[in-house]
Amino acid sequence: MTTVLEQAMHLSVEEKLDLISALWESMAEHPECIPVPDWQLKELERRIEAQQNDPQPGQTWNKVKREIRSGKK
Repeated sequence: MTTVLEQAMHLSVEEKLDLISALWESMAEHPECIPVPDWQLKELERRIEAQQNDPQPGQTWNKVKREIRSGKK
């Protein structure tokens, strides 16, 4: 008897991508069930605190794209 993973390894690339997409969509239906590591929660708390301490807005996406394309920082 083969496992699901072993069966998946014999799929074509297109079939594997379809499987990945289906799995991702099924997980997205219940995001509350996806575990979040402690380090990610701590980083989120750190970023929230940093934003509250210095609430300056970030840059617009258009400005970021211009800087990337121009090679400037």
